Amino acid sequence: MRDVTILYTALAVGAFGAGCQQNDDPGGNNQVGPVASVRVTPNPLQVHVGDSAGLTAVALDSRGTPVPGTTTTWSSIDPAVATVSSSGVVLGKALGNSTIQALVQSISGSAAVSVVPQPTGGPTIGMATYLGGTATEMIRDLAVDPQGNLVMTGSTHSDDFPTTPGVLGPTLGCCSAKAYDAFVVKMSPAGSVLWSTFLGGPNYERGYAIETDAQGFIFVAGRGGAGLPSTAGTFQPNFGGGNTGAAYGAQDGFICKITPDGKSIVWCSYFGTGDNGILRDIAVDDVGDVYVGGGFTGTGFPSSWFTNSYQKTPSQLQDLVVAKIKGDGSQVIWATYLGGSGREHESVSVRVDGQHNVYVLSTTESPDMPLANAADGSLNGPSDLYLAKLSPNGSTLLYGTYVGGSGGDVTETHGLWLDAQGNAFIGAQTTSSDLPTSALAFQKQYGGGPSDAAVWKFSPSGALLAATYLGGTGGDGIEGITLGPNGDVYISGFMVSPNPPSPVLGTPGAGADVFAARLSPDLSTLRFSLKHGGSGSDNGRGVIVDGQVRLFVGGQTDSPNFPTLNAIQPTMRGTGDALLMRIDP
Repeated sequence: MRDVTILYTALAVGAFGAGCQQNDDPGGNNQVGPVASVRVTPNPLQVHVGDSAGLTAVALDSRGTPVPGTTTTWSSIDPAVATVSSSGVVLGKALGNSTIQALVQSISGSAAVSVVPQPTGGPTIGMATYLGGTATEMIRDLAVDPQGNLVMTGSTHSDDFPTTPGVLGPTLGCCSAKAYDAFVVKMSPAGSVLWSTFLGGPNYERGYAIETDAQGFIFVAGRGGAGLPSTAGTFQPNFGGGNTGAAYGAQDGFICKITPDGKSIVWCSYFGTGDNGILRDIAVDDVGDVYVGGGFTGTGFPSSWFTNSYQKTPSQLQDLVVAKIKGDGSQVIWATYLGGSGREHESVSVRVDGQHNVYVLSTTESPDMPLANAADGSLNGPSDLYLAKLSPNGSTLLYGTYVGGSGGDVTETHGLWLDAQGNAFIGAQTTSSDLPTSALAFQKQYGGGPSDAAVWKFSPSGALLAATYLGGTGGDGIEGITLGPNGDVYISGFMVSPNPPSPVLGTPGAGADVFAARLSPDLSTLRFSLKHGGSGSDNGRGVIVDGQVRLFVGGQTDSPNFPTLNAIQPTMRGTGDALLMRIDP
């Protein structure tokens, strides 16, 4: 890792230049041609003997635009080594190499698969590093692109946050006292920084969510102030305003699409009115359309967005707002409110399945949330989670249910993930000691202390399939959840408890430490947990797993002695830095 450290410390900060260009969008929704190629990801794929992992096939026309509505036929050239199901799930049968082929309309693509022995030493920490400048930073979300590169976003107040030459935003936005920018960093599978850029204007910006499409374009969503580099021709090029308090100033949500090389903006739009709503999550479907979720407390969105929506008008206090946006940023295809007579928190999670059904998770204080096929039909405590599944056109609530117990149950944005079958997995923080855990749950009882982490699994029709606590005698919580290619459940968050569930990795510190864990798909078995930190506060905010089944956790720390390993940046530079960890299987 020595070369990585040299690369990072040598990153140049270029001369000021916004460089916010509007490019033609080769991934837009112009007329799509016939299938010309099939991209299979991840490629290559490594799977252990006896384990399974999922592949995804995307049919592309001659311009590289995804072709919707296609059917894929999967096959293995050596099924004695690896088999593949009709949905692209690979099972490692014996040591060796095979090729998995995906056939779409007589056009084929493939992925190289290597089947390797089951690990004997167990998971290990492969990297733990600071990331930041001389002020403050945090990572809020992570994603992996089709080539296996890691991309991450968050916010920085450091004018010396390391950027690379030639990117769209080499310097921090100038010159407000609230000059925080979002940042985007892209790293290779080997761990080297490919590029790093600021994304913002003269006011406060923070990236809360990041995703990539089939071509490697990067979508970032979050909060932004006036002067963000929005582009003409988008559905909302102008700032809507809205006072969100002294910490942030006037804010809207924003969505930006960035080229894979980080050099320019394809399109960038605000999403907001004169209220204090922002965006907290984003999802991208297989044809490049974008789904966002946030909070809403006022009026001002165009009524045309809600013409055919499930809930056309907001209720009281603060509602959720969910929208589908055309992949070229030109229009909102549909939007809907979701809410009751109380307050719905703005920490909204959004996911989309292969049939373009939309899943939404948030925290609610309303006793009258919209329900359908509910596993739990009533508000159980001062706040519950609320999980909903909407039809692809946003007009029908396929299921809507409360999730929680008699205490407070809350989610912090990235608490929702889906498997290939449409099962929904939730990770959150709870003070409820009476959650209905499942018969095979890893931890059936509340661990004690002010809060526990908790994980739930729901079927495609909204039935509760499994639930478990995951915590000790201190305060613990989940802020990110994802699935690995073999269906295991990974979480990230914070842990104060001195007794993390075993088997445990890491070097525990004082106070809140980074918490991560890996559970079996039925939530019955803990593969490992991690508690890692220094003398200050350390928190895992976002989590993702790559095709090599490596777990990445991003977050923030104010510990000057956070235990680093193979670090890109071995020492803390500011009052609080972003942190990045990699746990190898």
